Amino acid sequence: CFPFWQDLLACYVVNTADGNAEGKWKCIPQRDDYFECLHHKKEASMLSLPANYFLAPTVQSDLVNRYYRLKK
Repeated sequence: CFPFWQDLLACYVVNTADGNAEGKWKCIPQRDDYFECLHHKKEASMLSLPANYFLAPTVQSDLVNRYYRLKK
């Protein structure tokens, strides 16, 4: 993750060099990339999506079956 850290640090140094802390908001994409490299949260959520799509039809059919059983 060191290259992502270098990008974040370079952005922060360039955008806050004049003492104005407002420039740090320009570095949010670099910060997000660095945090993703450290924690892999987006990757984990993307890996769980196919499983959710695979289970969706069974959950939906169970709900439909319950609804029609209650109407009878």
